[in-house]
Amino acid sequence: MQPTQIQKHQTDNTAIVLPNTIDFPSDRVYVKHLSNALILIPVDNPWQLLFDSLDRFSDDCFENFETDRHNLVHDRRNQ
Repeated sequence: MQPTQIQKHQTDNTAIVLPNTIDFPSDRVYVKHLSNALILIPVDNPWQLLFDSLDRFSDDCFENFETDRHNLVHDRRNQ
């Protein structure tokens, strides 16, 4: 990970300067704000990250899906 600059402009826009070592595959991105992080996703191929990560899921990752989902919904309702 490399630190980089965030430039705030008078027009209320903000620019993030990517280091030269990062060759981003697109000139347009979706920006996803997640907690205190920003995720840049190429507009022309937004699903590629998911496709590339499918082999990282274990075979049993959805084994308890219904139970886990039910418990999560129940816990959130009781907060």
